[in-house]
Parts: sequence; C-alpha cells; structure tokens
Amino acid sequence: MIFKELAIMMISYNLVVQVRRLAAARVKISPKRISFSAVWDLVRIILLVPNDWAEEKWQKWFERIVSEAGRRQLPNRPGRSYPREVIPRRRTFPERQRKQVK
Repeated sequence: MIFKELAIMMISYNLVVQVRRLAAARVKISPKRISFSAVWDLVRIILLVPNDWAEEKWQKWFERIVSEAGRRQLPNRPGRSYPREVIPRRRTFPERQRKQVK
C-alpha cells in the first residue's frame, strides 16, 4: 500500500511539473516563474472531476488547466538575495545575575 501511495505521489508531482512546463512554453517564460502550489490546486480540480467523461471533455479540461496555469506567474524579482544571519534563540528565563566578589 505504501508503494502505491508513493507511486501516486510521484505521478501527481510529475503531472504538475509537466503542466508547468506546457504553460510556461505557451507564455514564453521559465517554468520556475509559475507557482507550483497554484498549479497543484488546478490539477486537483481536474482529478476531482467525475471520470465518466469522454476523451474530448478531458482534453478540453486539460487545455483549460494549462491556460489557467500560465496565469499563475510568480513575481519577477531579479537579484533577490538575502544576507545570511543567525536567528537568535529566545530565552525563556532571564539570565541570572552573578554576585560580585569583593
């Protein structure tokens, strides 16, 4: 059963990646510029549709998903880079005051 679930996850991931590639080719941008999570939501829609449709209807739905995926672009942020920094740990207790030696 675990093998089947892993196989389904890999198939659905690859389907989303391919839809992103097709949509990116249509709008002539890099596939990285199309949101993965937005495309995953669109693919889930097509997977939830009843499967008693003819192939023409499935093709119509798929074309609609690809065209909608092309509209789910991420903003272009060239040169976006953040400096590395250490996130300080929160202390739950105040630091103990040391006694001064005379």
